[in-house]
Amino acid sequence: MALRSTAQGGSVSRVVPKLRGGTVTDPRNDVHMVVTEHGCVNLKGLSIPQRARELINIADPEFRESLEHDAKTIGLL
Repeated sequence: MALRSTAQGGSVSRVVPKLRGGTVTDPRNDVHMVVTEHGCVNLKGLSIPQRARELINIADPEFRESLEHDAKTIGLL
């Protein structure tokens, strides 16, 4: 899966700790590789905390601290 790390002119992170409604077309265990302009990660076989950490690492640097905080708050890390 390839995506830009931000939307709305860089004001919103596309890497998020939790989805808000809507349809999920790719279940989390089907997604192995994720690519943004900040890197590429292989999520295959990783635990949920490991997956969260790897996704935060390829998020836009401006949002990494808040993503880590949110992930801890909801129990992903």
